[in-house]
Amino acid sequence: MPYWVRQLLEDLRCGHNIRGTVYVEAGAMYRADGDTHRASLGEVEYANGVAAAFASGYYGALRACAGIVGKVDLRHHGAAAEELLQACIARAPDRFRGVRNMAALDSSPEVSQIAVPPIQDLMLDRRFREGFAKLAPLRLSFDSYCYHPQLPQLVDLVDAFPETRIIINHCGARVGQGPYAGRKDEVFAEWKTSIQTLAERPNVFMKIGGLIGRLTGLTFIDQELPPTSNELADAWRPTIETCIEAFGPERCMFESNFLRISPACRLSSCGIHSNALSRTIPTPRRHCSFPALPSTLTDYPSPWERRSEVGVLSTYRRRDKAISGEPTVRKAPDAGLSSSCSTNPATERTRFAESS
Repeated sequence: MPYWVRQLLEDLRCGHNIRGTVYVEAGAMYRADGDTHRASLGEVEYANGVAAAFASGYYGALRACAGIVGKVDLRHHGAAAEELLQACIARAPDRFRGVRNMAALDSSPEVSQIAVPPIQDLMLDRRFREGFAKLAPLRLSFDSYCYHPQLPQLVDLVDAFPETRIIINHCGARVGQGPYAGRKDEVFAEWKTSIQTLAERPNVFMKIGGLIGRLTGLTFIDQELPPTSNELADAWRPTIETCIEAFGPERCMFESNFLRISPACRLSSCGIHSNALSRTIPTPRRHCSFPALPSTLTDYPSPWERRSEVGVLSTYRRRDKAISGEPTVRKAPDAGLSSSCSTNPATERTRFAESS
């Protein structure tokens, strides 16, 4: 569905100290004309245009799309992918940081949910790897989305390209429905082994989120009322603590996966659950490690060694007191948006239901 700047502002002005966002490819705003295999350049151009509007200061201190992760079909282009990667960089030289190619595929139709599914064993494909080899020389990262049974293939890819920075999306996408339903302990053990193996590779990072859909086996999205942040924290704690224990806070970041999660919870709830879960990390590591992540991941240096001065997605930062009152982001004069957003776990369920 369309999701414009106005809706983005409404969601970001929810009481948390969100200083910026990273745009990750969503198959949107592709060019309607010209070579279809270059159409994804339109998405980079669009995201960079939004970023430029925020960088003007018109919307206050907030910097949306401070980093951009685009889409270049590495398998289609193979070794020729470098030309299109360079074109993406040219269109967003200060913000383009990497690409995502979705490899998520399963034999069960209850699991495979990507509209245009990838080929079988994409990460092992020779031509895909020819394109993948062009990322590291350009100082570009790779966002990986695959289901947990495919994680051993990701290990193989990581070992073949130790100089490429790879970010695992959605906690490694442990599946809990279809043929994996009713095998919770077995599936968790299999997933955990792969996560620990990947964590041994220093060029791999973990993006924590994407845990609310039916794919995970949770049913929050089907409930009449959305879950509270405490319910989310309890349900997600085993997964998140496993990831943080394996990678350390230094190589983890919380992702919102917003707008996809919006049927089940508000962006404010994601921030609250992040705060609640962060308290399980020893205080010295919690305060000195998570805030350092934007300088190593989301501020990944561009091909010209330039770095963004904007930290991004700081919803995981713990504050000493409960977050309440007006957000820190100043409104644009004519935005006309309400900044009220419940951040109290005791009232958030009702407040969300009233606004839905």
